[in-house]
Amino acid sequence: MAFLQTFFDFKQRQAEVKQTIDVIVESSKASASNAVYLLETNIAQQVIDGLYYFDYFSHVSIKDDHGNTMASFSRQDKIGENVSLNTSYNPVLSIFAPNFDTQTIFLTKKLNEDEPEAVLGEMVIVVDYHIA
Repeated sequence: MAFLQTFFDFKQRQAEVKQTIDVIVESSKASASNAVYLLETNIAQQVIDGLYYFDYFSHVSIKDDHGNTMASFSRQDKIGENVSLNTSYNPVLSIFAPNFDTQTIFLTKKLNEDEPEAVLGEMVIVVDYHIA
């Protein structure tokens, strides 16, 4: 019985964390879009610096429409080509919830009133659910 209660509490906490992350990402999206539109790396770095304060994020990068990285940070330690190690990995928790979730947020802006929003770049976020 205690296991089930713990499991349900864990799932509820996970949903709360996801909602918090969604709000944080949505609040930074406009500034990141503006940075990419202006090709202003200083603004992109300010967005990245703001997201760095949240331990949920183990990696964040802002890229322009050509895939060039304008700003980024990573809490992951590289142990090989395209392989990262993060100390929050927990094999038991990974049975119930993924360790990491990679999200790509398209950065858009309305350039002309008569046209749909144009994709100017992307913000790639890796969320560490075991820290959260």
